[in-house]
Amino acid sequence: MTTGTVAGDVSAWWISVAEGNRRLDDALVAASRDPAQVARYLSLDAAGPYSLSSVAYLEDAAGRASELGFTDLAIHWPRPDGPYAGDEAVLEAAAGKLLSPRL
Repeated sequence: MTTGTVAGDVSAWWISVAEGNRRLDDALVAASRDPAQVARYLSLDAAGPYSLSSVAYLEDAAGRASELGFTDLAIHWPRPDGPYAGDEAVLEAAAGKLLSPRL
């Protein structure tokens, strides 16, 4: 599980996440472990913008995380105010678009 590093902007945050992921891969290989066999969790809300600010933002972030090899994402439930202020309708719309049935 990672939150990346404190960065000045979203692009710098994604660079830090990718670098941390590469370091994890290197450590796993050095320990004779297959990096593809390790679950990877990313807290999207550490990037700065709230992950549920829009469906489009979450879709983009989820796609970028997937490209980096993350298997799971952590996001905060929308709240009426504060740093995670958001609309539950965005969560519902995003879930409808991004979640596939698991058998």
